[in-house]
Amino acid sequence: MDRFSRIVVLVSILALFLWFFADLIFRNEMFAFRDAANYYYPLFQLVQAEWLDGRIPLWNPYENLGVPLAANSTASVFYPGKLFFAVPFSYDWAYKIYVFSHVLLAAFTSYRLARHWGAGVQGAGVGAMSYAFCGNVIMQYSNVVYLIGAAWLPAALLAADHMLMNRSKRWAVALGIILGLIILGGDPQTAYHVGLLTIFYALWCGNNESTRLSDVSMLQRWPTLLGISVVVALVLSAVQVVPSAEFARRCNRGAVEVPRNIYEVPSFVGYRDAGKRIADGLLVRSLNPERHRQQLYHFSVGPWRLSEYIFPNVSGRQYPVHRRWLEVVPAEGRVWVPSLYMGLLPFVLAIGGLRFGRVSGQESWLSWLVVLAILASFGWCGLTWLIHEGQQAVGMPKVNIGPPVGGLYWMLTVMLPGYVYFRYPAKLLIIAALALSMLSARGWEHAFTERSDKLRKFLLILACVSLVGTVAILFLSRQLCDWLAHVEPDMLFGPLDARGAVADMLSATLQTAIVSLFAWGLLRCASGGSRLASSIAVILVAVDLSVANGWMVVGAPAELWMRGKSEMAAAVNEAANRTTGGQPYRVGRKPSWVSSEWKETSSMDRLAESIIWERNTLAPKYNLIDRIPLSEVYGAAMPKDYKAVLEKDGTIKGANATISIEKDRVVENQKYLPRIWLGRTKNGERLGADEELIRYTTPGQSCRITHYGSQRVEADVVLESPSIVVLSDQFYPGWQLTVETEGQGGSRILPMVRVNRAMRGVELPDGRHHLIYSFRSVSFLFGACISAAGWSVLLIALVVLIARHFRNRKEC
Repeated sequence: MDRFSRIVVLVSILALFLWFFADLIFRNEMFAFRDAANYYYPLFQLVQAEWLDGRIPLWNPYENLGVPLAANSTASVFYPGKLFFAVPFSYDWAYKIYVFSHVLLAAFTSYRLARHWGAGVQGAGVGAMSYAFCGNVIMQYSNVVYLIGAAWLPAALLAADHMLMNRSKRWAVALGIILGLIILGGDPQTAYHVGLLTIFYALWCGNNESTRLSDVSMLQRWPTLLGISVVVALVLSAVQVVPSAEFARRCNRGAVEVPRNIYEVPSFVGYRDAGKRIADGLLVRSLNPERHRQQLYHFSVGPWRLSEYIFPNVSGRQYPVHRRWLEVVPAEGRVWVPSLYMGLLPFVLAIGGLRFGRVSGQESWLSWLVVLAILASFGWCGLTWLIHEGQQAVGMPKVNIGPPVGGLYWMLTVMLPGYVYFRYPAKLLIIAALALSMLSARGWEHAFTERSDKLRKFLLILACVSLVGTVAILFLSRQLCDWLAHVEPDMLFGPLDARGAVADMLSATLQTAIVSLFAWGLLRCASGGSRLASSIAVILVAVDLSVANGWMVVGAPAELWMRGKSEMAAAVNEAANRTTGGQPYRVGRKPSWVSSEWKETSSMDRLAESIIWERNTLAPKYNLIDRIPLSEVYGAAMPKDYKAVLEKDGTIKGANATISIEKDRVVENQKYLPRIWLGRTKNGERLGADEELIRYTTPGQSCRITHYGSQRVEADVVLESPSIVVLSDQFYPGWQLTVETEGQGGSRILPMVRVNRAMRGVELPDGRHHLIYSFRSVSFLFGACISAAGWSVLLIALVVLIARHFRNRKEC
């Protein structure tokens, strides 16, 4: 029977996988939604191109005067899984296989975790399907670094359980390796969560004899074992952590106006008003939407969305046509995933398996994970938000305290060191999804081998309620359409399709009714001793998930990405050559600019249309495909000094763009700053740190770039008198300037000074000079040495263990 069950589980998972990704596998399509299309595709392509050109991808010269590339965790430059891009496939297939492999990895690791925690083959298979193909995980194909974290999360908990229960140093090392992979994959927040979950697990299950601290050596105590894991993880991922830490201190996430948690006191806060500043910061009195402090709470999950766990797509499908009627709720914010659905039967089994007493061990721990993760995902909807809503309902004035205050996510940002640098509360629902899946896996065998009257009764009641809801929606369909007519159109997907939204409500309640009735019947058959019923139920879960969530994975013809330079890119190159005479240039594009027609119209091909339009107008990060540098790009992080330049009212703002794209046309900027130019101080004094310079030109003096690469820039400068030479590139640690002066022989390294808040300036004497700017990141070299040593030791240990294993087998 186990063999038959394994076949059923394997076939169900593979069938689900093919159902979700069939268009991308068999029709040569590419992921078309959100960041999968316009962020990770061009970013990973740039990383691969740098490797193919024989360079370590350390610097990206195409955004914001240049930004670190390896230090950007979303680029995941050093993640071992990126070896998929080294295989002899096209980039498109390597990118798709990279995503596919992590979906399957999520299914495999969750299956192994469920089996380890006592679930049977079928229960573990259902847990794997409900986790890997639930809305909270499968939608991360559009944010692949979070998919990597979700794929490794079950493996991390498996290693943590072995480590704590067996007091094993080997499993501590294994946990450290998995944490290192998660960090290198671009999701340090999940690694942080694993550490918190491990501590919670050790404390919660501390009544277990094997986890007590008494009568255990110091090296076998869980704090020491967790410390070993953390050290191993940091050593293996140092090549990513060290440059990222350096960048974090210099990017907008590190900019602090008021304290964001109990560990921060800004340097400009005086002793007398420090207490007030801290109170203002921790209570979030005023939130600037352009600052990271408010972005912390973007993609908060409204409590009303919990109904999506039972009724698939009841909130309306988000794309390709706008059917998401839930936006009629005033407090509904940005949508992280369009549905939370994980399969009705797994969810019902998980809810039935919730146990909150300490005596139940793992089940109570998983139960509390579900509750805490869901509460934390509410984010912006904290305790004060509830008070605000109540006051607004009765007409009372609001208190002057930010809505997130009092919520669990707010407490995490306030109490946990470094947690404030993360954002998006909805990401915590991946933890809830895993906990729910494991509870359903543990409850599967019990439901199908023992009489479960309560479960069957609940399913029957749910079926009846769903059928009543279906009839009610049919009866009130016209009134619902009139009510939904006031929903604002979506900027991308256009006006709300009210009829389609009502149809989604109908299909949600109808599907829940059908699945409930089928599950009720299968459980009733299983109570009579039928082993076949549980196998059919596994297939039912797969069909349920495919019907409910299959629409989320959308593609567009891969040729939309592979076509040559767009018409706009060609026009930009022509205008730039005419303006600069062949010198490097930058393009200005409004970051939030979208087609005005989209808001007014709907289209089933809107995602493909948006790709064509964004590629043509160089929407970030599509400029990376055409290798066209943009002067203003907002993403995961931006250097805070350059952000200050963009926000500043003065002559420097906007001068970094040679060409601007406005309303589908190219505009030449006559007041642009060249890539390299001569400057002088306003008062004529010597150059000091962080000076604002004025550009000047003098006959007989010139500066011209002769080579511009990602990590090396060369320029020739002719000066008749001592002058300041400015390279309009980002001032950042690691850039080194070597100067060769005609008639002096040899070369010398000169220090650069930050000018105009973000650029590189240097004082040079009169004469002919050849300038060589090269990127030599000390943070990368330091981190790389640590990681290289760590991986070398790990590989040597692995070879020794394998050799010892074969030697022992030979002796036996």
